Amino acid sequence: IYLDKTLKIKRFTPAATNLFNLIPSDIDRPITQLSSNLHYTTLVEDIGQVLKTLEAKNIEVLATDGPWYYMRIIPYRTTENVIEGVLITMVDITRQKIVEQNLATSNEQLNLVMETLSVVPYICTTEVEFSFVGKSCQKVTGFLPEQFLGKTSFWLKRIHPDDKKNTFAAFSAIEKKTNDTLTFRWKCNDGNYKQFINYMRYIAGEVG
Repeated sequence: IYLDKTLKIKRFTPAATNLFNLIPSDIDRPITQLSSNLHYTTLVEDIGQVLKTLEAKNIEVLATDGPWYYMRIIPYRTTENVIEGVLITMVDITRQKIVEQNLATSNEQLNLVMETLSVVPYICTTEVEFSFVGKSCQKVTGFLPEQFLGKTSFWLKRIHPDDKKNTFAAFSAIEKKTNDTLTFRWKCNDGNYKQFINYMRYIAGEVG
């Protein structure tokens, strides 16, 4: 949809008629006089902001009949580089939103399962620098997840002395093995050692 600086409709594509209830006689009518099929109440304010700042605005909006759209409101310039109004474009992103929602649900369910089991998921480099530790580690070890992050020595120094050699060897060899299982004892926050089975899977990054 093309609007001039007074928000009057100058042109629109046929696809826009499904979202803004447009008909040919709506040309030169202000968009404020039209209803839309979107759950979106700040269109006029957002257009005004784009005209004022000359910066594009991107919004994800939900249609009343279910689909999701990625809306862009951008300044419309003439061939003489004069701001004449705004261009509103809409791209259907329903499939993407469904995938995102399913992933969010799966992650939430996984977190709930992990929190009830004596399992601590984590991600680290082969140098044992942690970038992610599951919330369940507090229940299992007595330590908060953030206490592990980026702190190689925190994890390593609490491994039982008799298990350190095998633990270092396992991490050193994981790149070649790609998968491994390691058993070791680790001192928890209560001062006692617990025995863990560490299931390791190596994933190479783009730069190795």
